[in-house]
Amino acid sequence: MLSRLLLAACLLLAACGGDDDSPVPTATSDAGAAQPQDLGRDGAIFIPSIGVGAPLTLKRLVPGEALPSPDGPDDVAVYDFGPDLPGLGGAPGQGGNVVLSGLNLAVEGCISGEPPCDAVFRSLRHVAPGAEIDVLWRNETYRYQIVAMCSIPTAAFGDGLYRRTTEEQLTILTGAGNWSSEGGWSHVLIVIAKPAPRTAVEPCPGGTETASR
Repeated sequence: MLSRLLLAACLLLAACGGDDDSPVPTATSDAGAAQPQDLGRDGAIFIPSIGVGAPLTLKRLVPGEALPSPDGPDDVAVYDFGPDLPGLGGAPGQGGNVVLSGLNLAVEGCISGEPPCDAVFRSLRHVAPGAEIDVLWRNETYRYQIVAMCSIPTAAFGDGLYRRTTEEQLTILTGAGNWSSEGGWSHVLIVIAKPAPRTAVEPCPGGTETASR
């Protein structure tokens, strides 16, 4: 099973369904959305409330191998779980659970200063429900809004957070809590966003709790 070992490889050490037959919402291209610069080969993510504009790099998972790391402190990974891992993941505009990850702090690739240095999601804990996220993917921009800010101890993290969802959502992961060079992050921050417009805050997934800002 995908589990804590796969997550730890990427984030924690700072290294570099339902039976309802009604139509299920997915993100649609939004011509009026802010257009993040296409910084990467695969796309980009833009969170204006915290000044994030970063490339998206597609990472394909292989059963039994570690979750691939983002390509450095300023990159955000988006995961393709593929046919060998059915029931997991999703893609922008295509439904399911779009799983992304980025670093909070980095111990490699620091441009200035001594590591650890701030990385792309250093300020992610400061976003609030309702904040907009634009995802540029395959030449289309999809707009989401945050519906939940959640946290879970690293030791309790499991693969349930990767599972495909009935309604399209983004699940954004980064390290949180206390950090040490030996043990990494004590918690995982989980930001959940769904296709805009959204007006209501939603409960955190089972086993997680509302994150403090």
